[in-house]
Amino acid sequence: MTMVEFVKVLAAAGMVMALGGTAFAAEGYKGSIGKFEMPGLTVHAYNSAEGMLDGSVVFETEKELVLLEPQSMPESAKDLKRYINGLGKPLAAVIVSYHGAGLSHYKGIPIYASKAAVEFAKDGRAAALFENFAKGVPGFDSKVVVPDQSLEGPNASIGGIDFSLEYDDVPAPAPGMTIAVPSAKVVYLHMLGGDTHSILGSAGHIEAFAEALRKMKGKGYELILTSHHVPEKPEALDKKIAYLEKTKEILTASGTKEEFVAAMKKAFPDYRGEGYLEMSAANLYK
Repeated sequence: MTMVEFVKVLAAAGMVMALGGTAFAAEGYKGSIGKFEMPGLTVHAYNSAEGMLDGSVVFETEKELVLLEPQSMPESAKDLKRYINGLGKPLAAVIVSYHGAGLSHYKGIPIYASKAAVEFAKDGRAAALFENFAKGVPGFDSKVVVPDQSLEGPNASIGGIDFSLEYDDVPAPAPGMTIAVPSAKVVYLHMLGGDTHSILGSAGHIEAFAEALRKMKGKGYELILTSHHVPEKPEALDKKIAYLEKTKEILTASGTKEEFVAAMKKAFPDYRGEGYLEMSAANLYK
């Protein structure tokens, strides 16, 4: 599958879901916005209404704000920026987890990313990736801004918030990191979706993903934030682990890609993201 095909599948997945079954929104904004009071921190979760339904997070302390993950589509970027301005506190920093597009709206503000992601932005790989995304999603912000703050260690204090970092340096399609605020019992990862199919690359990936979620479950997070889903409760970890275990069974029992897809749809009839399922099948039956 080409990158343009990947983007079209992603854009068509239709994955704005609700926490606890109730949609949330803020009057006057196009995207959906959830506000969560966590220990020592207010968390604002923004999910766009256009493009790839991207998720951004604004962490609010007593004095300032930190943005995690920008918006790559122009109207959503403006919408999010207006919401941030309305909070009435200075934006101290921007952190890139997996999505490095849309940073041009934050000129003059420190931008943090993993060392691997900074190199990805510098050496031309980000430009090629963004250009392909722009072909599949008209309006996508393809301008590359190289983050000026490189993260390497397991912990970082940014904007008065102590973050825990786990790095994913292998581009898929770009390097990134899972970010947590342990004191606030909040974690942000690229994709979860307790009611959604996942993009799986191999049998080894399935097992590694499940193991990572088991470890995450043991850390007591109460709010799960991701790049392509509205916030979820910790029960989503259990659901995804069970999903992965069942997927392993179906993969072992299925001789062809078609058999695998049919069995997965039967096992998970209400799951969204069938485009993701098709992508997984293509990866697993090369």
